Amino acid sequence: MKKLLAIILTLILAVSVFGCAQTATTQETTATETTTTDAAATATEAPAAEKTIVKIGVLAPLSGSVASQGAEMKAGVTAALEYFNENVGFKNLENVEVEVVFADSESSPDVGVSEFEKLVTVDKVIAVLGSYQSSVTSPCATLANKYHVPYVTINAVADTVLSQDANYVFRPHLGDSAEQYQHLEMMKALSAVSPITKMAFVGSADDYGNSCLEMYTWVASEIGAEMVVSEQVQSGVADMSGAVQKIKAADVDLVVATLQVNEALLFQKQLKEYGVSVPVFAKGGGYLDATFIPSVGDAADGVLSSAQWLPDSLNFLPEEATVWANRMEEISGMPANECACNGWLALGIVLDCMDTGMALDSETLAATIDQLEMGPDHWANLFFRHPLIKFEDGAKRDGTPIYNQNWNAQLQFGQLQDGVYKLVYPFTLAGDIGSATNPLIWPYVVD
Repeated sequence: MKKLLAIILTLILAVSVFGCAQTATTQETTATETTTTDAAATATEAPAAEKTIVKIGVLAPLSGSVASQGAEMKAGVTAALEYFNENVGFKNLENVEVEVVFADSESSPDVGVSEFEKLVTVDKVIAVLGSYQSSVTSPCATLANKYHVPYVTINAVADTVLSQDANYVFRPHLGDSAEQYQHLEMMKALSAVSPITKMAFVGSADDYGNSCLEMYTWVASEIGAEMVVSEQVQSGVADMSGAVQKIKAADVDLVVATLQVNEALLFQKQLKEYGVSVPVFAKGGGYLDATFIPSVGDAADGVLSSAQWLPDSLNFLPEEATVWANRMEEISGMPANECACNGWLALGIVLDCMDTGMALDSETLAATIDQLEMGPDHWANLFFRHPLIKFEDGAKRDGTPIYNQNWNAQLQFGQLQDGVYKLVYPFTLAGDIGSATNPLIWPYVVD
């Protein structure tokens, strides 16, 4: 009996010890799980590195008479930011994200000034890009210098834009004084084929038109020609028959036209209506608008136009340029043009200088842009391959100073044939006039 009792007690003790051991193990496991969970919770709750949002403003004519050019600018800037985020990125700045703020100038100087100030004082952008029209860009340049905010221009060519020595306004593309010598070279080449002795000018009644008239009057004198007709028209003009009749009566050899799209369309159609068969040499503007060719039909056959950039130049650029030109077209719904490509370039310059100068404020950024030297192979220079982008001071022929111009930018000329501007200049790309590679037809006789 005692033996049996001893066995039972032994079994009870064993069970008790096993139970205690199991409880300890369970408690230990529970403690471990709790610690792990707490660590995971702590890791989950730890805040990620906070990003610094830097805003860059774009002032563009998103509505109004040249809204299509504004849409192109927006497409170029948008595509450039996509490319940068996907393929480049900041190397010297950590946790920085760029946000682009678009503002609509409504194609109006007064609205443009108001929106520029809003970008700077309300949206707190560190730089502004824009604004296509010189009449909008010039007063905004004054504000850029006032607020010490870098302003990188897109397509505004009047020299008044760069009239102040303050190192806050920068023009990477050609302006009137910078491009006049390339216009002169082209005019001399044309006159060598078919002499130009009498010229007519038709342009807009604004800063841009005034600047163009001054330049082409000088070009005419340099090639031994005379500007015998000079007409400047207001935006939205409904009839240009008066100018057309003067040109017809003067029997000119060449018309220089510096018009926005609505006026360019009207002018070309009325030239045809009145039977005026005279070569037209356009200075970009409305003649390069995406809506111009589909709207004008054959009334502009043979027109020569200068351009900051022509789609035909894609035949001379890396394949990557074609890919991103197509991306711009996807964004805007229109084939890429000079406004889109200059928008790309302007944003690329700002992003590059933000990184190289570690610039998160306007003053540092402006100082970095002022020292920029960008070569032809830089991603921002993809669509132009300008030999060098460097902002330097210079002067007009009369000695008037011009500040922060990139004098190394290249101009292109194309002739409208079968609905496409064929590249005919620079001759280093297209070949000399009369060569097998240069498609220029001169003089072009309109039926």
